[in-house]
Amino acid sequence: MKTCLLFLLAALISMNCLSQDMPGIKTIAIEKKLRDFPDRFDLTSPLSAFVSFNYAYVNKRTNLLREACSISRRSELPDSASEELHVSDGIKELHLDAEIIEVIVYHDSLAYVISKYNKPSDSYYSIRKFYLEQGKWENVMEVLRDDLQSGRVFAKTHAEIDFDNLHQVYATFLK
Repeated sequence: MKTCLLFLLAALISMNCLSQDMPGIKTIAIEKKLRDFPDRFDLTSPLSAFVSFNYAYVNKRTNLLREACSISRRSELPDSASEELHVSDGIKELHLDAEIIEVIVYHDSLAYVISKYNKPSDSYYSIRKFYLEQGKWENVMEVLRDDLQSGRVFAKTHAEIDFDNLHQVYATFLK
């Protein structure tokens, strides 16, 4: 019984800590669909980089897709001379109708954009991570979650680790 109560108390304290902003974290509510933004290539903010990355993907612009990605990930993407990306009309509409919920920024150099994708059978949340590299916000990776709260928890619990990884990217690729 004591173990159960201690576990419950620890869980409640943990949830309360995560619900409050940590030092260095800003959360910006967006609540707009991707299609509400212009198709313009702009990496000056995490939101504009997210929009640019997704438009590059749905419009099959391989060269811009590579440019919107972190230097540490570019080798994993097809180059502009390779075959065209295959994006069906259904996938394109899924991305254009995605609701951008919020942007979580950590120490003005790491960001997570949380968006909601609604499929006919279900919905899911995308947490896309961006690093600020040489003045541009660059896509690093995407993680999927079933609900908004677990997306927020992911971002806030990984912020310090990802911030340290950003310094490794600087040291390795941006000498």
